[in-house]
Amino acid sequence: MGRTHKIGHHGMTQQGKCQNTRNPFAFFVHDQRAKYYASDSPHALKKYKDGEMGFMDVMQEIGRTWKNLPEAQKIPYKTLHAQDKMRNRREEELHRERKKEKAIKFLE
Repeated sequence: MGRTHKIGHHGMTQQGKCQNTRNPFAFFVHDQRAKYYASDSPHALKKYKDGEMGFMDVMQEIGRTWKNLPEAQKIPYKTLHAQDKMRNRREEELHRERKKEKAIKFLE
């Protein structure tokens, strides 16, 4: 994993709802797509900028890479998913508590 992921920075949506968790593949895609935009990967970036590779091409390549990735290399992404799941549960509980508080204030 080349990039650092922040868990818990999602917070609530504008509607006050908890944001969904990202699955392990979503974290992997985040890492891999960064390579296509990073200046330290000139070949991939050039192919993308020159139009040789479109968004779907990039995503298909990332999907194939994930499919062929050994299970041991997927562990960091699965760990990030577990952490994100815990964040989501905490936010859902906080959201439920706030709804209860609003309901009690409304009834008073």
